[in-house]
Amino acid sequence: MPLRYVEQIRLHGGHTQGITCLAFNDQGSLLASGSLDGTVCVWEPGEAGKPLYTWAGTSSILCLEWYKLKSEEAIFCGLRNDSILSLRILKKRIEVHGFWAYGYPAEKLAARDDYLAVGAQKQASVWRVVEKGPWIEELRIPDPPATSLSNNREILVTGLQWIKKGCKADSDKSSPEGLLFVAYMYHGIVIIDSATWSRVRSIPTSGCIASACVSPNGELFAVSNPPARFDIYQIDGQPDSQTPVHVLVDEFDSSISDSPTPVVFVHDGHALLTGSSSGTPKLWDTKKGVLHHRIPTEAGKRVLAVAATFCLSEEDSALDEFKVALGILDATSSESEIVMCAAVPYDEPVHAMRSWSKKNHSKGSATASVGTWSLALLCATIASALTLFGVTFGGFFS
Repeated sequence: MPLRYVEQIRLHGGHTQGITCLAFNDQGSLLASGSLDGTVCVWEPGEAGKPLYTWAGTSSILCLEWYKLKSEEAIFCGLRNDSILSLRILKKRIEVHGFWAYGYPAEKLAARDDYLAVGAQKQASVWRVVEKGPWIEELRIPDPPATSLSNNREILVTGLQWIKKGCKADSDKSSPEGLLFVAYMYHGIVIIDSATWSRVRSIPTSGCIASACVSPNGELFAVSNPPARFDIYQIDGQPDSQTPVHVLVDEFDSSISDSPTPVVFVHDGHALLTGSSSGTPKLWDTKKGVLHHRIPTEAGKRVLAVAATFCLSEEDSALDEFKVALGILDATSSESEIVMCAAVPYDEPVHAMRSWSKKNHSKGSATASVGTWSLALLCATIASALTLFGVTFGGFFS
């Protein structure tokens, strides 16, 4: 059945500056948001009121990642002041722990089990999270191999994601623990086996990578290739012949953004959600490589943080919901909003949209944040010289 996303509510009252990152917890029942104003808010995504929790710091929040800590939930945060924080969500308060891992900002985070992968400009590391005591640096990932695009350029980490074991990326099924996907601005993709901490694959790409994500089954990965292009690659076991399966040219959003446009797979990898520098995020069909539809927010206002989740209703399967959250980055406003959208049938009128279900458990969630703020303008300037390829636009989910 063809689907489209429509706005249902807006969350506001938590941030005074632009939204930089969003993340649903595993159940899809809570949404965390980070902002340039240094605050982290935790929301009930179906409620239009004030945030449940707010933590206020003095340094901009660059990335967020949920983490399960025994019976409690926690949020890892990367800050512009080079620190990494752990915010434990307790019944009536947030407990904060933190440390300085590098001499530059942590702009990418990926949590799994007892590990936290961290990307901070040129450095990617994996830390073992210790509840009481100092964290242990398990691995400092070696520099990626040079590519035809790198040409002695600086090494910059632009994407991190854990990939489940037995997926397409693990072609010989050799890793019982799963894999770590690492994306670099000019040096392509590196895949790490978390059982041995060895590099098992290096995948060159045909352009810059401002942000990146992997599909749930590990078969595809998508990259934001500025200024207005998104590339989808297939992980097929042939690392020396990597060309995009689809090149998606966003002809309606061609202005060069001063920050990377986020990408995230939704609908179990059948669709790609992309942010926007002009206020119109888009949903793309990953099989056909065409635009499915646009999700308007506000013209001219950038959407550089997106998150998605799928919730199964405990009471009625008819209430199962695909949800997306879109963070507005508006430098001219004293208050930034989060636009909450849900998928509905294409022929369902707006006034008949279902309300958000509060009794859900989640099948999966995905996030993408703006990331790599300090290097974004450099990326956009260099990438503007790249040749853009045309695509045709058509239907989706028919």
